[in-house]
Amino acid sequence: QLIDLPGVYSLASHTVEERVTRDFILNENPDIIINVVDSTNLDRNLYLTTLLKETGKPILIALNYFDEFEKLGYKFDREKFTEYTGLETIETVAVKNRGQNELIEKAVKMVKEKKGAGYKLRYDKMVQQEIECVKNKLSDEKYKQVINTFSLNFTAIKLIEKDGYFAEMIKNRFGFELDGVAKENRERLESEMSEDIETIMAEHRYGIIKSVLEMTLKTTMK
Repeated sequence: QLIDLPGVYSLASHTVEERVTRDFILNENPDIIINVVDSTNLDRNLYLTTLLKETGKPILIALNYFDEFEKLGYKFDREKFTEYTGLETIETVAVKNRGQNELIEKAVKMVKEKKGAGYKLRYDKMVQQEIECVKNKLSDEKYKQVINTFSLNFTAIKLIEKDGYFAEMIKNRFGFELDGVAKENRERLESEMSEDIETIMAEHRYGIIKSVLEMTLKTTMK
């Protein structure tokens, strides 16, 4: 089955579309996520990709509008991108059916081979240290059911971000609150970086995207 989810740029819970997309990915446990991105605007489109990667689900990227990408004279090193991120890509042009068969065949192959999960994008040293600290706290047996459902890495990041929608989901589903687990870590980051946690995490995700694209993408503006 192929489920077409609403097009979003984030997995926050500010809009109905974001909540529908996020709830499906977290609760329905898809075998693979086909992340369709605008190849002519990768720096903006890959933000959602970093969020999807945090869920720990297998992901395949469709580099759509690739004919426009080529017309612009851009160059993209797909092999290096996969090496740096653990994410595989397929060039597509949806309106011309270019790459569709290859995309589906690759997705099915990844599912059968159980490829694409487990690789984690690493943040700045300070942020990563706090994430690891929260993960250690969550290793307690009493959190086992939550971790088995949403993954250790994703849960730690959502708690540090003080994601209220996620916290409410945990409370309704498992009957306990987890916000206090990451309070100290969140406050330490905000104090050290003099920013609110939402800004800190967004800036670090864009930092990851920027560093990867500097090594894999060449545009006519460079």
